[in-house]
Amino acid sequence: MQFFSMKTVSVALGSVALACAAMSVQAEQVKVHFDNFTPGYENVNITSLSPAVTYGGRAGQFQTTVVNPMDSTFANGSTLLTWCVDLVQGVSFGTSYVYDVVRGLTGTVYDNLTKLFNNHYADVTTAATSAAMQLAIWEIVGGDTTLNLSAGNFKANSAGGGAIGIAQGWLDGLSTDTAKGSYSIIRLNSTTAQDQITAVVNAVPLPGAALMFLSALGLGLARRKATGSEPAAA
Repeated sequence: MQFFSMKTVSVALGSVALACAAMSVQAEQVKVHFDNFTPGYENVNITSLSPAVTYGGRAGQFQTTVVNPMDSTFANGSTLLTWCVDLVQGVSFGTSYVYDVVRGLTGTVYDNLTKLFNNHYADVTTAATSAAMQLAIWEIVGGDTTLNLSAGNFKANSAGGGAIGIAQGWLDGLSTDTAKGSYSIIRLNSTTAQDQITAVVNAVPLPGAALMFLSALGLGLARRKATGSEPAAA
């Protein structure tokens, strides 16, 4: 099942059902300010069939700051490390966005995201591994069950630093990796900006940082950000 298409007018029924189920466990809101990339980024070229998107640009982990949170999970002024998995909308550095916080997420996509973070987040220490994690996340949420970056709905055509090979190695191991571990997944939804997914430790933010990554699992019409914004593919 492909999840990038959830912000388009025409969406798969299964994706709609998932989104509606997630909305039923929606909690409060959090406002985050997008600062920069950390620990860096690589330039990538990717394509998606549904939604039909071709993107060439930066990919990596975002650093954001919590601004006056309306959810006790997040501390005001704390640093949140973010990931893009929304190929439809975008965000701009230096800008803040409000997101609905959704917990209790289940299903294959979330199981694989949990496996990915529990087994490989500690490996994200360089620009190349930062980009590799981003590519792996895009493949999980917008690709196919084979999790192949070179085929299917989502494709990584090129990336600096050997990020594609790193990401594919992580994806290949998901079938035997365990989903159990420190991290659990939280989703942040917006109809006006890239959605986000957060991985937290035992429902409590990491010391100094909770993990957040942008996702396309919310409802809303597809739209592009204006010139000057960081593209949906981050």
